[in-house]
Amino acid sequence: MTTWHALPYGVSSLDRSQAVELDGERVRCCIRGCNQSMAKAHRGTRRDAACFCPEHHLRVSPSRPTYVYDTYERNLIVDHQLFRSVKKVESWRLPNETSEDALTWNVLVGLSRLGRLREAVQVLTSIKPLAEPTLYLWGNEIGAESARLWPALGQVRERLEPGFSIQTEPDIVLHVPGQLMVIVEAKFGSANSTLDKKDSYGVNEFLECYEARDGDDPLDRAWLAAQPPAVILEQLSRMAVFGSWLSAEGEQVVVVNLVRRNDLVKSPPAFERHLAREGRFRFQARAWEQLLPLAAGASDDTLHRYLLDKSFALEPAFEPI
Repeated sequence: MTTWHALPYGVSSLDRSQAVELDGERVRCCIRGCNQSMAKAHRGTRRDAACFCPEHHLRVSPSRPTYVYDTYERNLIVDHQLFRSVKKVESWRLPNETSEDALTWNVLVGLSRLGRLREAVQVLTSIKPLAEPTLYLWGNEIGAESARLWPALGQVRERLEPGFSIQTEPDIVLHVPGQLMVIVEAKFGSANSTLDKKDSYGVNEFLECYEARDGDDPLDRAWLAAQPPAVILEQLSRMAVFGSWLSAEGEQVVVVNLVRRNDLVKSPPAFERHLAREGRFRFQARAWEQLLPLAAGASDDTLHRYLLDKSFALEPAFEPI
């Protein structure tokens, strides 16, 4: 059974002008009208109780500014118990106001519980799914009552990334068996990773590591081999290769970059050229705002209210729709 939870603090509750240092060692709470001040967090003290507002249970980073909860559950609006069965690396970011993982859970699990995943697939791909998609988040199959690791992903990881301390963890996969696999790289205010940010390999090493499935290569490797590392969108390229290995013959694979509309306008991802000209692979860039209407008019309005009030750096996260 779906359990909806209280909303995180959003723009209706925040006052960005309050998120300031008072004397170099104390900061004000960012909740409108709150007179509390807390110790400024430093490396090694970020979990100290003195750094959190005793009334609102958050700490403030005035440099961005942003806030961070004392527990990740406060940032999730749906199915806390189910989330506890999810396996996820770098989960320490979940309490952050700007956490893309918290946003991903809230939106995708929320849409699943509202029965809107088929519509979400159509928004993301412009393809009408023939059946209800299976939802995977970070390599976990998300069921009604429990989550379990996706064995096929584990097998592909061991083939392409044996011994890696952190293996590829696709943010979102929506699979309609026999028809469509949608692999989503979700961003919330951060840029797509390029190969020049990776110290472990150059272009040739990257292409060798992420080998093609026999006769089913999504990448234009000759073009990629001739590019400087700063041009190569390595996360999206990995998603395409993983899509090749994870999908069945005849299934359309769509790699989607899901970002805020403002980021999409300012810096549209130039990924189409990375893909081979022929084949079953496509790319789409989509905005989070395009999913917002799917939450409107639902039987429960928690997700809709969350998206309308969602903040990023104490300001509205999304453009009005």
